[in-house]
Amino acid sequence: MKKYTPAARIWVELVALAALALTGVTHYLFGLDGGVPLAFVLLGVCAALADIYPIRPAFNNVTYRLTVTFVVAGALLLSPLHAALIPALALAPALWLRRRTPGIATIWAFNTAQTVLASLATWAWVHWTASSGLTDVRDLLALVGAIGIFTLTQALLVGVIIGLNSGRSPIKSGTFAPSALLGDVLIAGMGILIAELWLARPLLLLTIPPLLFVVHRLTRAAHLAELAETDPKTGLPNSRHFERVLDEELAHSRRVNRPLSLAFVDLDHFKRVNDQFGHEAGDQVLREVADQIRGKLRKSDVVARFGGEEFVILLPGTDTEEAVYLAEQLRAAVAGHAFVLDDGNELECTISVGIATSPEDGTDVSTLLRSADAAMYRAKQTRNTVAQVERSGHEQQRSAAARPRSPKAAPRAVAARSRFLMSAVLWGTVLGGLLLALCSVNQVIQSGGWDRVLPFVALAILAELLQVRISERRGQHLTFSLAVAVTLASVTAHTMAAPLVALSAVVVHSVRSRSAQRSRLLFNAGNLALAAGCAGWTYRLIEPSAIDFTPWHLATASLAVFVYFAVNLGAISLMVSLTSGRSISAILSESGWSLPINAFLGLTGAFIGGAHEQLGLLGTALFVVPVLLMRFTLLLYSQRSQLIIQTLETQADQLEQQTQILEHQASHDALTELPNRVLLQERLEAALGTNPREPVALLILDLDRFKEINDTFGHDHGDRVLAEFGRRLDAALRDTSTGNTQQPYTVARLGGDEFAILLQAADVDQACIVSDMLLHARQEPFIIEGCPVDVGASIGIAVGPQHGQDPVTLLRRAEVAMYVAKQQGGGYSVYSLERDRYSPERLVLIGDLRQAIESNALMLYFQPKVTATGGRVHSMEALLRWEHPRFGLIPPDLFIPLAEHTGLIKPLTRWVLNAALAQCRDWLDSGREVPVAVNASMHDLHDVHLPELIAKLLELHGVPARCLLVEITEGAIMSDAERAMGVLTRLRDLGVGVAVDDFGTGYSSMAYLGQLPVDELKIDRSFVRELSANVKHAAIVRSTIALGHDLGLTVVAEGIEDGQALDLLRRFGCDLVQGYFVSRPLPASKLGPWLNNVQWTPKGRLAA
Repeated sequence: MKKYTPAARIWVELVALAALALTGVTHYLFGLDGGVPLAFVLLGVCAALADIYPIRPAFNNVTYRLTVTFVVAGALLLSPLHAALIPALALAPALWLRRRTPGIATIWAFNTAQTVLASLATWAWVHWTASSGLTDVRDLLALVGAIGIFTLTQALLVGVIIGLNSGRSPIKSGTFAPSALLGDVLIAGMGILIAELWLARPLLLLTIPPLLFVVHRLTRAAHLAELAETDPKTGLPNSRHFERVLDEELAHSRRVNRPLSLAFVDLDHFKRVNDQFGHEAGDQVLREVADQIRGKLRKSDVVARFGGEEFVILLPGTDTEEAVYLAEQLRAAVAGHAFVLDDGNELECTISVGIATSPEDGTDVSTLLRSADAAMYRAKQTRNTVAQVERSGHEQQRSAAARPRSPKAAPRAVAARSRFLMSAVLWGTVLGGLLLALCSVNQVIQSGGWDRVLPFVALAILAELLQVRISERRGQHLTFSLAVAVTLASVTAHTMAAPLVALSAVVVHSVRSRSAQRSRLLFNAGNLALAAGCAGWTYRLIEPSAIDFTPWHLATASLAVFVYFAVNLGAISLMVSLTSGRSISAILSESGWSLPINAFLGLTGAFIGGAHEQLGLLGTALFVVPVLLMRFTLLLYSQRSQLIIQTLETQADQLEQQTQILEHQASHDALTELPNRVLLQERLEAALGTNPREPVALLILDLDRFKEINDTFGHDHGDRVLAEFGRRLDAALRDTSTGNTQQPYTVARLGGDEFAILLQAADVDQACIVSDMLLHARQEPFIIEGCPVDVGASIGIAVGPQHGQDPVTLLRRAEVAMYVAKQQGGGYSVYSLERDRYSPERLVLIGDLRQAIESNALMLYFQPKVTATGGRVHSMEALLRWEHPRFGLIPPDLFIPLAEHTGLIKPLTRWVLNAALAQCRDWLDSGREVPVAVNASMHDLHDVHLPELIAKLLELHGVPARCLLVEITEGAIMSDAERAMGVLTRLRDLGVGVAVDDFGTGYSSMAYLGQLPVDELKIDRSFVRELSANVKHAAIVRSTIALGHDLGLTVVAEGIEDGQALDLLRRFGCDLVQGYFVSRPLPASKLGPWLNNVQWTPKGRLAA
């Protein structure tokens, strides 16, 4: 129950009690009237199998469970008690399989209860409005109303609990969205089909369980295929998919003798985005860049994410000049796009693009990719441009000679050898189809059966007009049409009408497609008429003589469907083979994925036609309505989807092998063959759920400065380093035991240069031992082109359940610890709440901080800086404090980083400047000029509007610019030295002083230090605190003071805590000192008396 709010928990209990009470009342009133034990058992088994074996489309992450279909059928056929028991039986296996998941019992209880209530409401509606036979128009309307009642009841019950949990209105919870309602109506409407199937032929329900399993396996394999070739962050194809498509396009380009270009795209300075704003912001930038690239490409182009911050684009039929033009358009689009992050920060991004063209720069996949990658690095070296592959003069002449003169100059050998066979197949198909069509018209005229044929002709035309575009691939559209079902329905209803119905559908399809190729139109018309005629004659030869519908009718209809697709697909494959020179087996293999869909449509149509006489017009309508609903639902679910369905082998043994390969690809990294993030999360969830009290350690390992390897040696060598590093990690863990037993472990690659290690039954101490061992294993250098290269690593450790009880939390906190280790210069770090700027406990402070800024609830403390020799007060440093009403005094190093990452740093800086200058004005009014130093963050220093803000505030308070000093850290300056220099120069032009704070702790360049417009150098307290006890620190301080004086700067030592340190600083010639030995930070109210009544002298701490 942890995931529900108190109101949601009460709602769950009310729904469960209502379901129990309503079941008892209806059973008491109506008993077991209408209960059929066999129907109850079959529907219960089918419902449970539908829940266990869902349908997963390849083109999205939605999972369709047809459980509701059999629940609705139970409500139409069974007694109220049996109808209420079906949901409980259907969802029980899922409860058992996920019994270790926290809160699963509550979820099961609510799902069962709300389904029971919807089922009983449906049963009551049908019981009161429909007859027992379900045979007339009134019954049809009652069934349509039953579907609506079931769907709306479920939507309302689920919407209420979502609203109570999220604080939104149930109407806005998503359950009442048109697409969601249509999908639910479709699934519920199929329950009518199941009920009519039971009424027509009960034993046919036995075919449903194996059909559910087969459909589950087929859709699961397609889903895994799509998952294995899709990048989860951007939704683009990944490198595995791209290399396969590139190989196909290269082969096609060689056949037709046309050029092909490749563009390698890399985001500039992307690592800075991740380091400064976090990985979520980096992922957002990647998605927006992907959208920008997609928006500029043509329909035939293919873009994929190649890894990290790199994208690769395939440009078929494009030469180098045109590819460069497209790349420049991409650069302009990305550079002109405003990347607004979720926290309000706005970024500017640029890209570098490398161009390679086939055949000039390579004729195979690996060579062309290497050429484009090398060109991209040339582009980066020339600062964010578009670069081509460098070629010598001889290579340029050779490539010019190899370049195709015209696409029309394609090889004609295949066409010349196959022209006779192509003509024979074409005209044989056309004449055969035409002959059967004429026979069809003659038979219909003689029998006078136009009243039975014309409705099927009209339905075929309507089916072609209501096509659904499922996917788009390289300018070709994959469509879904019900014309196949109508054609095969005519086969079993009126055997000789099938060719005429097929021709009607072909004519409409040709008009809609506007194809100008006469041979293609003739072939399609003849092929479909021939296939329909063959199917009709087959059914006519073995048509059962029995009047009542029997299983033999279904068998003969299935044979007719097989003949239809055998003729249709065989003729198409033969013609494509003769045209392209490819083998028939390869073409059939690529078309195999469509067979299950078309076979299902064909069987549906054949069954409708065969059962037409027995079920009548109403029975046929009950079959057609769910199929028509499916058309509109597929339209909504398939918009904007980019579906590329992986080839599925139809043979059972090959299908199982293919599924295993796809499962491995979907759960393992293609480069290192290690488990990927998906599999790691599954194993982590299992480890946390097996024994909640047993510790589970998660280590996130990130390679330090790995981008330098890619930039220096290229991505090929970088990939080899990653693969070798993964092998070293696995080997080190395999050969190492912690304690006396071997630990179960998992080594995974999360992406880029980030790895993860899962250690089961390992606490913090054991995780630290393993981290030491892993850091030792990486010390052996990697040999790249004969050069030994050292690769550093940083490891973050999080241990569950101590640091998190679910995979998402544990992964995030291990990543937080890893970044702490990086900030410390490498090694490993254990997760600590104090270091986590994004823990839930701290994130609640965001709203309080915004309110504190707006309500002026913050305060400034001031710490004096005095001359080291005379003790004269020189200036004050303003230090921000926040006294939280609930948590007490919150240190700045906690809430200031939070403000930086949430967009509050700008209003916070304005508040500090305004308060400091107001206090400075008060001191000026009292006759005392005391300059004030204000600390500025990296975000402030990169804000080009900071000088204007300071100028306005100085004018507002009437404070001279010499009374304000801005303190900045080394790290803030060096993160973007050029921009920092521009902002600091403008501050100096105003007359505002500038100080470098915490000097000695960063990585500042001496060249920049000599050029920066600064007035003051502050030596970090870490050197001053141990000055008298540490000879090395004394040498550093003495050298820093001398350096500052040589540069003409005032030198300040902060952190003075004793007289010995002061004596040394005076001896070294330090100008100013600051620290507890002088005075603690004081509020302005207490600092006034201190200034008036207390004089600090260098010989003693305080003197009256």
